[in-house]
Amino acid sequence: MHDQKFQLSCDTCVDQFKSNLKKNNISYLPMVFIYGDTETHDEFNTIEEYKNFYDDIRLGKLFSTSGVNETVAEEYFNELIKQSNQDIVHLTLSSGLSLTYDCCLSAAEKINKTSPHKVFVVDSLSATQGENQLLIIAQNLRDEGKNAEEVYFYLNEIKFKIHHWFFISDLFHLKRGGRITGIAATVGSMLQMKPMMTISNEGKLEVTEKILGTKKSVHTLVNKLLKYQDVDFNSPIIICHSDSMALANELKQMILNHTPNANVIINYIGPVIGSHTGPEALGITFVGKEKRVK
Repeated sequence: MHDQKFQLSCDTCVDQFKSNLKKNNISYLPMVFIYGDTETHDEFNTIEEYKNFYDDIRLGKLFSTSGVNETVAEEYFNELIKQSNQDIVHLTLSSGLSLTYDCCLSAAEKINKTSPHKVFVVDSLSATQGENQLLIIAQNLRDEGKNAEEVYFYLNEIKFKIHHWFFISDLFHLKRGGRITGIAATVGSMLQMKPMMTISNEGKLEVTEKILGTKKSVHTLVNKLLKYQDVDFNSPIIICHSDSMALANELKQMILNHTPNANVIINYIGPVIGSHTGPEALGITFVGKEKRVK
């Protein structure tokens, strides 16, 4: 391993355990989820914390979220420069889903006018395990001895090859959040309708199709992976879920049946994105050799 030439950083929408980030010398800026008047920083570090969060939603709690503001970002970057005495590469949640990137970029531009150490902010154009895919790539490049500027430019190219596909199961959660009508939620649930979604090149959510039934939806995720072959197997295939481990394991086995040598890992969708998906969402992210179509 080479000496690390910069400090790698991210927001917590990468949805890794925070102990794992610390172990790998990755700094993080916690995101916030809100219930009532209570704001909670995403410091999740155990599977039990994720499960308890989704159990709360099942019991009727409706969470909202808040992005990182410019003042918080500026304080965070300044402290990180002081501690590390290095340049920073910081990954954010997609600008198509949050103002966090814009606020972090504004803070970085202010710092970069006077600081000898620069802050490079990367708009991941991803969320949860898609953003984590980009972080894994950044970590590998850092450990190979690349500098901040090299990694910044590489990430801004490779991010368009990170594919995301997932479906939402809890239509009543979407209804509670005001995203669909009560009638649509009732009819859709009766038909077991699953909206299949992706993230576009602008980093925005798009519904690509509506699929009837969980079994067909899981098969569709596998077909998306096969469609965008060749997959770059230097990166893992990550299955993400909002407390639907049985389905995630089923999906993993189906993928391994097609690509037995693939590195398939399963991770939770964290509370910031999970506040919007609700329980039982299931998805897949992978790094393709071709850019995503959307």
